[in-house]
Amino acid sequence: MLLLGAVAVWLLVRQNHHDIMYRFAEITRGNVQTKVSASGKFDAVGTAQVGTQVSGQIAEIHVDFNDRVKKEEVITKVDPILAQQAVREADDDFTVRNQTELAEAAH
Repeated sequence: MLLLGAVAVWLLVRQNHHDIMYRFAEITRGNVQTKVSASGKFDAVGTAQVGTQVSGQIAEIHVDFNDRVKKEEVITKVDPILAQQAVREADDDFTVRNQTELAEAAH
């Protein structure tokens, strides 16, 4: 019985041990290089709400996602065409209104 128990234990222990592989190499000096790979979700450490005082089409973008920016740095430019048209229309409306009022005052 004792011999049978010893053989059973030896077989169980042998099955749980995987062959240990050793790799031998010459020792050299150099930089330590580490590669880490992972998967999952990244969350921003901090976020900021950005608002505008004008609306329109974006003409130029000077930064990329997660770029560091400084106070007063231009990060994008809005196409000025719509704003320029609005100014021209307001100017035309003003001119027409002025001419109408002058004509009415002259009569």
